[in-house]
Amino acid sequence: MSRRKVFTALAALGWFSLYDACSAVEVNEDGIGQVLLYPYYTVRSSSSGGVLNTLITLGNATDHVKAVRVRFREGAVGAPVADMNVYLGPHDMWTGAVLPDASGAARFLSVDRSCVVPPQVFGIGVLFSNAAYVGDPLSSSVDRTREGFIEALEMGDYGLGSAAAQGSIAEGVQSVAGLPLDCSRAQSDTGAESKPGTGGLFGRAILINVGDGTEFSYPATALSNFNMSRSIWASADTPGPTLADVDPPISVVRSPDLGTIRTQWAQPIDAASAVLMRESISNEFVLDPGTRSITDWVVTFPTKYYYVSAAVNPTRLFKNPLLSNGACEVALPEFDGLIFNRESATVVHQWGSLPPGGYYAARALCWATTVVQFAAGSGDQIRKDTLFGSANPYALTDDYWNPATSTASFVFTNFNFSNFINGWMKIPLHSTDTTFAHYGQSTAGLQHSLVGGATTIFKTDGSTEVRAQVAYYGLPVIGFAAESYTNGTLTIGGQAVLSNYGGLIPHRYTRQIQ
Repeated sequence: MSRRKVFTALAALGWFSLYDACSAVEVNEDGIGQVLLYPYYTVRSSSSGGVLNTLITLGNATDHVKAVRVRFREGAVGAPVADMNVYLGPHDMWTGAVLPDASGAARFLSVDRSCVVPPQVFGIGVLFSNAAYVGDPLSSSVDRTREGFIEALEMGDYGLGSAAAQGSIAEGVQSVAGLPLDCSRAQSDTGAESKPGTGGLFGRAILINVGDGTEFSYPATALSNFNMSRSIWASADTPGPTLADVDPPISVVRSPDLGTIRTQWAQPIDAASAVLMRESISNEFVLDPGTRSITDWVVTFPTKYYYVSAAVNPTRLFKNPLLSNGACEVALPEFDGLIFNRESATVVHQWGSLPPGGYYAARALCWATTVVQFAAGSGDQIRKDTLFGSANPYALTDDYWNPATSTASFVFTNFNFSNFINGWMKIPLHSTDTTFAHYGQSTAGLQHSLVGGATTIFKTDGSTEVRAQVAYYGLPVIGFAAESYTNGTLTIGGQAVLSNYGGLIPHRYTRQIQ
């Protein structure tokens, strides 16, 4: 059989779906990739006053030497506040901690001996900076650095550790008797030895509150095949590389309904956003008074900074510019039937009368990293506790059609008020609902999408569909729900002991691609 006939036969069987996916960025559900996204770090305090620290790990699952850019972004707009280049030997793991600093900022410190640029990361630490956001419509305070999210991008592969040439970067950064041979080689690296990345990174973060006796641990979201065409090495004092370095700008998403969807994009950052696009977020909350349960959700848009910031007004995907109250996207009408208890009961406001609280309202996601905080009770018995004490809360607006009016201090302040002590909630990130059209208004504020170019859909039945373009609905999001419980009756040897417990639940999502 001729080569053309063989290729034609394989294409008809859908075999090329695997081949095509290898040259396109995608979320690796197994947790290993070229890029890692950590949705939250914080050094703020819980409502009890306990201070949080954030510990991170970054591992190399391969027998190659890697150079990785680790970047911390503050949570308000996603502005970078600290950058460093980490060199990992074969099967190496690097660790460090984000800690509060007396200056009011956060500081990153590592006592891990892997080679890092700048070298003061080890022992002294790097103080987070406000330089990237001074002058934007929000506060220029270094306090903004105290919570945010983290990127880790493989800049380049330096080859098999066992085959490292004498005098090379790869030889210098590898461990000999527990210590790198010569980290000065990493300090003088120019990227000349760096080859295209090959993946193999994994990591996690631990949010730990020693005073409260709680810990919340989560794995980083991994992106595979981010850029396998070239090295994206850059010195640690430069802005690159970033999530806009996807090459080629092609995404692969797997949908239970449609199959494997491969889309080409005009802008590389859109390919990174596409693999994280979700139409809605769902998760649980627990506010039981008997255990003084507390629930906070973390909702992070890791690519938002590329679409809206002090220097960029949104032209696609996100809708609203950065103002003094953030860049707010309407995400959930208050009391609209999307909050449920465990027995499926819900609260729906009626347009003939005012909803609970005496106003019509909507919620808005105004930040690159938003923390949804829950309050329980009614009247004077409202209990407002928080695990993370975020300064970037789920905002409230009294004008559903104008999220620019959103504020974190309206009526119920920054807490998502619930009539239920436990249950679950859904946050829509896109909607075409026309409920409000009867009142002469539009729901355009809830419509979010990215339109990609040439798309091939490899269907589950083995057939293939080709489209000139396709729309991905929603917003690019990662995150989790954190819950705590308190046992106030535990005693050991007749003495009451601290007995707090913490748990973490990854968000559940829906996709819509048409």
